[in-house]
Amino acid sequence: MKILEKAFPLASAPLLRPLIMRVLTKIDNIPEEHLHALVQDPALYKSAPLEVRRHIWLSNPALFCQEVREEITNFTVRINEQITKFKYNQIEYLTDPRQRRKKCPFLNKIVEMTRANSTLYKKAIERFFLLFY
Repeated sequence: MKILEKAFPLASAPLLRPLIMRVLTKIDNIPEEHLHALVQDPALYKSAPLEVRRHIWLSNPALFCQEVREEITNFTVRINEQITKFKYNQIEYLTDPRQRRKKCPFLNKIVEMTRANSTLYKKAIERFFLLFY
């Protein structure tokens, strides 16, 4: 924890950022002031690994909902593009739904975002219901 306290102010330096992010992934309870600093700096937030982002999302559910909404939007855009360029033998949405789910990069990303966290999983399901029902 002492290393993090001394090194975190230098997190904006591109050379030290990977080291600091690695330290953050090893901490079970990241201090709230560090999470807030990560959210405030877009470059730090984008470079944060998923383990750290999960901590951020638990303290800032609106940010998680925004990320899920972006993935759902990308998914629906892709579906609409495939429907407008419909060719019966090439469209993947006519295959088995189980196979589609396994191959879908958008769904896989959302699953990875919520991995082993029931709170984030429930938020993702809520977002799906809000957008599709």
